[in-house]
Amino acid sequence: MFHCMSGNDCGQFVGYVDDRGYSYSHRDPIILTDVLSTKFREMKSWMNANKLVVNADKTHLIVIGSKNTQMHRNTVQLNVEESVILPSTNEKLLGAVISQDLK
Repeated sequence: MFHCMSGNDCGQFVGYVDDRGYSYSHRDPIILTDVLSTKFREMKSWMNANKLVVNADKTHLIVIGSKNTQMHRNTVQLNVEESVILPSTNEKLLGAVISQDLK
């Protein structure tokens, strides 16, 4: 995961076979929501142009951080055209369970 200073456009795509993920780091939950939602729309647009489909039921969001960031986690969301994806507390990634507090 990368930490971005304001004004820098960074982040990282990771993938395995048919799974893709995008990670981005920022302290401001509003900026984090905006960047993640924009990248999701860009990814969905690219997939549609290449005759691929995003499965909204399999699209998840997890906000990982320390105890200090705990109160801001639930203010981050992924805004997609027809719905809003809220963060989950745990996600399974390549067989490992990742927790929002890294425990």
